[in-house]
Amino acid sequence: MKKVISICLLVAMSAMFAGPALATTTQVGAGDTHSAATGLTQPSTSSTSPIIVKAKWEMREERSGDCVDSRVGNWTSAAYTNGWWSEDNFVADGAQLMPSGDNTIDTNYAVCAVVAHPDLKNNLSRFSVSADINYPNVHGIGTTKQFCGQRITEIDLSALSVADGLKLACSGAGDNVMTSDPGLATRYSNYTWSDICEEISQQEAVVFCGISTLSYEAPAGDYAVTAIATVDGAQQVTAANNMNYLPLVAFKTDFTSVLYGNNVLIGNLATVGGDTSMTTPLAPTVQETGNEVLTLHVAQDDMGFDQRTVNNTPIWNVHYKTRLGSTPLWASLATYDPSVKKPNAIIGGGYTLDNMLDLSETQKLDFGILVDKYPYAPGTPYSGSLVITATGQIYPCN
Repeated sequence: MKKVISICLLVAMSAMFAGPALATTTQVGAGDTHSAATGLTQPSTSSTSPIIVKAKWEMREERSGDCVDSRVGNWTSAAYTNGWWSEDNFVADGAQLMPSGDNTIDTNYAVCAVVAHPDLKNNLSRFSVSADINYPNVHGIGTTKQFCGQRITEIDLSALSVADGLKLACSGAGDNVMTSDPGLATRYSNYTWSDICEEISQQEAVVFCGISTLSYEAPAGDYAVTAIATVDGAQQVTAANNMNYLPLVAFKTDFTSVLYGNNVLIGNLATVGGDTSMTTPLAPTVQETGNEVLTLHVAQDDMGFDQRTVNNTPIWNVHYKTRLGSTPLWASLATYDPSVKKPNAIIGGGYTLDNMLDLSETQKLDFGILVDKYPYAPGTPYSGSLVITATGQIYPCN
């Protein structure tokens, strides 16, 4: 019986690949399942030579204000009509990209690979090159910020002309990868730039590039970038390296003042409540615009309330509370004292807020003031300043 079943399956599979077969029906009852065989045969390639990725790198799009030494001029191949930097944002080997710190500006970058095969000069259409990009193995706080090495996207890489490939990789006047940032590219199997550039000039190797984008809030860390080169849809080779998205602490607010009004009574906490809208300056809001989870710190001067002396000990006449979000309750929130007397400058530090600000999170800021003593006559105005600073961190996945 086993032999008969095997023969029947072989007949069915042959019919499936050869052409239409007689239809069969299978009765499936309630609670039962139906299964069917699947299969395919990988296409063969006429090429006997291996396809090789000899070098690959990532680079950023030109953006004013970034700090680098040189640039690749306007490309003429494919979609590369804008200026691109053949460098990155740091002196270490490999690519380091700096996020914008602005929630309206993402970071555009290119992935490039030098692919070698003797048939490239004869029939470029037989070859395809793409790149997989994966998040670093890190996470933020919220459920939607659990990146942990997940795949972001796959992009297609397009072939540059010989002239543009040489200009970018080898011979641009002081602005090519080989001379302006030799540590940018990962070269495999000890291939030398001399050999790579010679092969590009002879069309035995081609530079392929593609464009992608990292969100302003994409987490800091090492992104795995894998080039996948294929000939005839069959023979395939991969080459991987890492691209580093540099950590950046950045946030923005929608308020320039915190006004407690004219009814602040001694010993009673007066508050100014925030909201989550960035268009309501009387209700303070803060938004994370970097790529790390932020811890906020608030420091304030004494608004001119000064100090009094109790048992030879100086005591501030005013105290503050600040809250990110809606917890904890005001009653359980710690008070903090002024950092300096007005008009002395506030220099960072101060009180560390209980809650953290997640990647791209928008949250309300609540401020409170507690007056122990008014040192001057009724009706005297008091004013001062506060400073908000932040420190950032990102969390490795288990």
